[in-house]
Amino acid sequence: MHTDSVEGRGIQISLFLSLSLSLCLTDVMFILLVPTLLISATSSVCRAEDPVCVLEGSSKWLDVPEYQDLQFNTMFWNFNNDESVLEYSHKFKDLTVYKAFKDKVEFSQTNFSLLLKSMQAGDSGLYTAKIIDANGKIKHVAKHRLSVKEAVPKPQVRVELLSSERGYCNVSVNCSAKDTWATYTCDLTHCTQVQSTPSPSAINITVTATNGSILCESSNCASTSSQSASIEDHCSVSPMAPPPGLSACQLKAVLFSLGLVAMVSAVIAVNVRGGSCRMK
Repeated sequence: MHTDSVEGRGIQISLFLSLSLSLCLTDVMFILLVPTLLISATSSVCRAEDPVCVLEGSSKWLDVPEYQDLQFNTMFWNFNNDESVLEYSHKFKDLTVYKAFKDKVEFSQTNFSLLLKSMQAGDSGLYTAKIIDANGKIKHVAKHRLSVKEAVPKPQVRVELLSSERGYCNVSVNCSAKDTWATYTCDLTHCTQVQSTPSPSAINITVTATNGSILCESSNCASTSSQSASIEDHCSVSPMAPPPGLSACQLKAVLFSLGLVAMVSAVIAVNVRGGSCRMK
């Protein structure tokens, strides 16, 4: 009897441990599965912003990715999340463009994209497309972060000679545009940046040199402008430059001395030859 009791208790303990282990494994699997479900749900609802840069005064279509697969009752385009641009009923093909955007946008009922016309700096911001499906769920299907930029002005270039000797020329180049500038040192084929200032209007400046010509470029995400200058106009590089340490005046003196020595030698030679002829 005592033995049967012990065996019974052993079986109960084994069953308890098995059940506990099974529950623990289930909990672990659930814990591992929850983040995956959350990520999946989030990715289906949220969408990363697409950066878009355009030139002031131009027009731009904002697309809806994978529009062919969309199933919805109503679509909305919003500006900066809190201002409605338009509302479109897919079922009834009914479009409502709100007053503030009446003359500024167009809508494609084929691919659901939004056309922004003649954009100005105040049109910069976040444009979001979202849909409401048959179950009343809201889903974001497009996000575009729009930046409207002015055309960059033509840069100004100033070149100053640093050194010029033995066929080598080195200059300092300052290139400026609107609210920024950059300084480079250049030779006939290469430039190295020395200093620059950050631009509040996000203008970038680069300077390059090719075959004795300097090219200064100013650019933003929407446009580029350039100005060129010649390095050779600022350098006194001569292919017939005198040897190192010998100036032009010194070279003339040496040549004159050599010429004088040659003339004296010729006179002496003629006189010696004439004396020899008379002695004969």
